[in-house]
Amino acid sequence: MFVKWWVNVVALLLVVLMVPGIHVDKFSTALLAALCLGLVNAVLRPLLIAFTLPLNIMSLGLFTLIINGVLFFGVSRLIPGFVVVSFWTAVWGALAFGIFSFILNMLIAPSGRIQARFYCSSGSKRDSATRRRGDIIDVEGKAEERDNHRKTLGR
Repeated sequence: MFVKWWVNVVALLLVVLMVPGIHVDKFSTALLAALCLGLVNAVLRPLLIAFTLPLNIMSLGLFTLIINGVLFFGVSRLIPGFVVVSFWTAVWGALAFGIFSFILNMLIAPSGRIQARFYCSSGSKRDSATRRRGDIIDVEGKAEERDNHRKTLGR
C-alpha cells in the first residue's frame, strides 16, 4: 500500500503540472491529498458507482467520469492547499489522475519493484532448430555465427 500511495503522489504531482487550474501549495499537501484520493477511490467510488449503476449503463460508462470529478473536487474542498478552480477542471484532473496512476501502476510489479520490459527482434529469420531460448537481442548476426560455431564443435 505504501508503494501505491507514492504512485498516487506522483500521479497527483503530474496532474498539477499538466492540468491548468489545479494547484498544490506544498509537498506535504500533495502527500495528504494523494492519501485522501486513494481512500476515497477505494471506499466511496465503488458505492457511488453501484448506486448510479442504471445511469452509468445508460451513459455507457461515461457517468463514471462525473463521479470521479465529484470525488476529486470533494477532496480538494477537504484538504486546505489543494485547489481545484472548477468542477470541469476537477473532471479533467480526475481523468488525468486516473491515466497517470494506471500507467505508473503498470510499471510497478506486485512486489513493489519497478519493472520494464524491452523486446527486440533480429532482422534475420532463424529456423526452429537453431532458435534458442534466452536470446533477446541479436546484434549484427553474432548469435548466428555463434550457433554455427557450436554446430561445428558438436554442441
